[in-house]
Amino acid sequence: MHNRFRLFWMSMVGLFLGWPALLQAQTYCIPTYTSGCGSGDYIAGVSLAGFSRTSTCDNNTTTNRGFVFRNSDTIILLKGVSYQLTITNNPTWSEWFGVWIDADTNGWDAGDVIGLSSSTIGSGQTWSHTFTAPTGSGGGSDDTTRIRFLCKYGGAALTSSDYCGSWTWGETEDYVVILKSPTDTDVAVTAMIGEGAEMCAPVTLPLNFVISNWGVTLSPGDTVYYSIDTNSNLACSGYYVLSDTFSLGENDTINTGCSFTFASAPSVSISVSVSGDVNTGNNTYTPSAIGILPTASAPWADGFENNGILEPNSAGEDTLAVGWKVNPGGGVFQYRWMTENNQTGSFNTGPNAPYSGSRYVYTEASYSSSGSIATLTSRCFDKSSLSDPVLSFAYHMFGAGMGNLYVEGWTGVSWQRLDSLMGQQHTAMTDPWKMRFISLGSLPNGTRIRFVGERGANFQGDIAVDSVRVYDAQPDVQVMSIVEPVSGCGLDTVQVRFEVLNVGSKVDSGSMLYYTVWLNDTGTCSDSILVTMDISAGQTYVVNTSCTYVISMPAMYAFKVEAHQNGESDYANDTLVKNVVSIPTITTFPYVEDFEQGTAQWDSQSISGPNPWEWGMPSSAPSSVINTAAGGTHAWETDLAGNYPN
Repeated sequence: MHNRFRLFWMSMVGLFLGWPALLQAQTYCIPTYTSGCGSGDYIAGVSLAGFSRTSTCDNNTTTNRGFVFRNSDTIILLKGVSYQLTITNNPTWSEWFGVWIDADTNGWDAGDVIGLSSSTIGSGQTWSHTFTAPTGSGGGSDDTTRIRFLCKYGGAALTSSDYCGSWTWGETEDYVVILKSPTDTDVAVTAMIGEGAEMCAPVTLPLNFVISNWGVTLSPGDTVYYSIDTNSNLACSGYYVLSDTFSLGENDTINTGCSFTFASAPSVSISVSVSGDVNTGNNTYTPSAIGILPTASAPWADGFENNGILEPNSAGEDTLAVGWKVNPGGGVFQYRWMTENNQTGSFNTGPNAPYSGSRYVYTEASYSSSGSIATLTSRCFDKSSLSDPVLSFAYHMFGAGMGNLYVEGWTGVSWQRLDSLMGQQHTAMTDPWKMRFISLGSLPNGTRIRFVGERGANFQGDIAVDSVRVYDAQPDVQVMSIVEPVSGCGLDTVQVRFEVLNVGSKVDSGSMLYYTVWLNDTGTCSDSILVTMDISAGQTYVVNTSCTYVISMPAMYAFKVEAHQNGESDYANDTLVKNVVSIPTITTFPYVEDFEQGTAQWDSQSISGPNPWEWGMPSSAPSSVINTAAGGTHAWETDLAGNYPN
């Protein structure tokens, strides 16, 4: 079976002689923008018939601000063939979109409209539209003319007559388009499978490609001969016999069965020949860049120390320390990854300092709209020497408008979601950073990881990451919390339950976990449990111990838990202490307490931020707002020696 689809493109300069004069003879009106695209209102990408181009603001000068004619790029459409065009919006603002083709080559008019978006397209989103290529001037000749891609910010929807409107913000891009009327045999090479991708070296790449029929119908049994050169040496040659009718507007993927291993970006040339082909100018194809990226050996770590502080609109900052790449890059105020050494600069969001060292990275959420995406992609690394590879990193996610953080790994074909942190994870800028541990065992040896930030509701959504590490995990469990007992009234016999986090190699089902529990540094209880499930790096497990204690007497009890596996070498995270208050039940009324003998089992907690409540003797310093107890010498007070911390 053939893989068929109706998409074509060819970028040519001077191949079709005479089209520059034709386009110059026809005068085309130009839309006007008072502010243009300099504030981020631009077309980020267009894709049609195999042609693809990405850009930012092409022209923000005073001459035809917001307009560009890309006369060096040509899009070829076959008359009467159906196509799908896709426009990618900028990452900052929502826009209206419209597309026109001057099919009759007599200048723009409302009848030239190809498609109009029915609503504004959100920042970073795409708009797709299917249409049939117009027949142009008719007859059997080709028509060389223009196609116009237009965007504008705000106001009412575009109409078919808005090809030359006047607005404040937006951008218009014109390209050369050839409406082709084939009359002879004409087979073109239009794509190589895998071109334009970025892969980790070394990579073995199949040498498969796409041919397009730009001419008359070919019959079953017709033969396409091909040869492929890599780095100026013949790598593959053969022929392909058509098994079905190959009609105008169709594509076939030719699977050659050949492959080549590349250690760096290759030079590739693909040539085909078909009996009776009258246009040999499109029989040879040079693919767009195939990115073969250098690969570092794991383990590796990065704390983002090797670059300065990036401002929100710093231009050209597409690469951070040690090969990290950011998208979107710099030059425009927008939601993207940046570096910082202190607070992020926005009120009530982000951390107040790095996790370690003097730098960290974060998403600047002061720009763009909800749902905007920013990626931070690592260099390639080879984890083949790691028996149990794990990714760890520190993160801080504080802010009322917090979005989401996704962690993804490269499978060699696509990005695989490994982990998600949804919404706010901290309650204050001063909260300590948290750690995350993720197994990389499902990824190929040559891979990459990336952090994907998704903007939340407003500017208070700065996501911070620091101290990224890829390493070979060793047995290591961390006691995260003592789940039970909890403080309460009328406590009696309680069972100890605690939660561990696996921060090392995978704990297999059937493994032993050893623990010891102390009550007030005495009453030792030691035992072990059989783990009943696999616990991968980053996963938690709750242990129901065999340890029970009677704490019916009103008092504060200190429970300490230690847990470990066999083979652990890091014992610093194996122990946790929790104070549990057995609160007396008041049965005699009226109840009076002057707190002279102690806290009387009263407890204080903070809903958010630091807890200001203290028990003791109020300070007699003149600066103290409350400098005495109401009765006796002791009291509960919000800050015994100063003012309430607003």
